Amino acid sequence: FTHVLNKCKLCMSNGSAHALQVSLFVSCYLLRSLNCVQQHMGRTVEDVSRGQSASNGDLDARIRKRRRTTSETAQCLATPLARINPERLGASLLEKPIVSLDCEMVGVSPRNVSAVGRCSIVDYKGEVLFDAYIRPHGSISDYRTAWSGIRPYHLRDAIPFRDAIKSIRKILDDHIVVGHELAHDFRALGISPPDSTRRDTARFKPLRALAGLGMNDTPSLRVLSSRLLGRRIQCGPHCSVEDAQAALDIYKVVEHAWEQQLLSGNDLLFQDQFWPVDLVAGN
Repeated sequence: FTHVLNKCKLCMSNGSAHALQVSLFVSCYLLRSLNCVQQHMGRTVEDVSRGQSASNGDLDARIRKRRRTTSETAQCLATPLARINPERLGASLLEKPIVSLDCEMVGVSPRNVSAVGRCSIVDYKGEVLFDAYIRPHGSISDYRTAWSGIRPYHLRDAIPFRDAIKSIRKILDDHIVVGHELAHDFRALGISPPDSTRRDTARFKPLRALAGLGMNDTPSLRVLSSRLLGRRIQCGPHCSVEDAQAALDIYKVVEHAWEQQLLSGNDLLFQDQFWPVDLVAGN
């Protein structure tokens, strides 16, 4: 900590704004890491003192929490779909409004290729703009229910892809799109928004550092949500509304730094040489 703080003082004396911002960012990460270690040590000591056994009350609490999580997932999957509300398109702090997108996939013949079976879009406040089950072109060979939550009856009267994509294009047009592994979703949707409008939480490396992950490891949305938001998602079948909201909230954690980097055109701010070697090398 002393070393990093001295670097901050040096940056202040030299008037290096970018280097100062990075130093403070690293300081926050180190402080967060120390807090995590202290909390883990505290839990370990407590577990040993209790003989590493949970009381009946703790067990009941965990069971209730698990049931609540399962209930929330079931409620999401049962929510009435095919909702489109363009009136909720609100402007963000940037010139372009921000939306967050997530898709659930099914497999279609002949090679079990991924196709969109459900698509959800939320605005900057996390409110639903579009949420619909979508009937893809071709014959469905695998509903991938364990992950997608999609069952045959969901797609029986679903919106045809050709109709759904018109609404999706209209909402995404001239917007910044947040998501996780966006290239996968865009490929399945058959669209290709400009790179300048994409905010992919799977690709922004400072998020990996904040989550305590290796710089070369692509993090899952579930891990980022757990470590950065303290929110458990994807405990069962995925919910595209929940995932879109999680990606949006993860983006907000580093929104200012991310947008400042893009607006300034300065790619040096978060390059690896500005991070401690152990963070760049891995866990």
